[in-house]
Amino acid sequence: MKIMIVDDSPISRRSIRMELESGGYEVIEASSGEEALYMLEKASPDLVTMDVSMPGINGFETSRRIFNSLNGKLGSKRRFGKVPVVVITQVDNATARLEGFKSGVTDFLTKPFQQGKLRELVDYWLKPCKATMG
Repeated sequence: MKIMIVDDSPISRRSIRMELESGGYEVIEASSGEEALYMLEKASPDLVTMDVSMPGINGFETSRRIFNSLNGKLGSKRRFGKVPVVVITQVDNATARLEGFKSGVTDFLTKPFQQGKLRELVDYWLKPCKATMG
C-alpha cells in the first residue's frame, strides 16, 4: 500500500518515512501542499499524512482541496475523497481538530509521537481487520 507524506520539514518526512517503511508501506513524499496536489492523482496513494503548518497552502486547505476537487471525479479509478488524510501536527486543540474535520481530515496524530503510533494509526485506517485483531 502506498502512502503520501506531505510535510515541509525534511527531518519530519524522514522520521515518518522510516516508521511507515518499517511497516511494509511504500512511501512517496511531497514538501508542500502544492506539490501534493500536483502529484496526487498520478501517485494514487492509499493514505496521506499531512502537516498543518506549511508555507503556501497549509495542510487544512490542502486536505480541503483533496476532498472537494477529487472526491466526485467521474471516470477516475478511485474516489480520492475516500483516501484517509491523517494530520501529523504540533497544533492539536479543539479548534484545530474542528477545522481539520471540516476540511475532510480523517484523524490526527500529535508531534512528537511515540515510535509505532503512526504505523498503528495507519494500519487502523488501511487494514482495519488486522488492527482490531491485535
